[in-house]
Amino acid sequence: MPTPLIPPFESTDETTFHDTLLLFARNIEDALIDAGAVPGEDYTRLDLFRLAQPYVLERWQSGELRYTKGWKS
Repeated sequence: MPTPLIPPFESTDETTFHDTLLLFARNIEDALIDAGAVPGEDYTRLDLFRLAQPYVLERWQSGELRYTKGWKS
């Protein structure tokens, strides 16, 4: 299996915008790889975030998400 552009993460908080964006982008990437796409050739990280935007925006507008108030160092 090719190495994904978005690395796996140990834990997530599905109530934060940051983690939800990563989760959707990573799920989209998994589907692309399963369909035979090659990371870095057939798509970029920015492509993944753009494809994830509508799903995250819907959750944001419904009030399900919040901003992250602290980041890992």
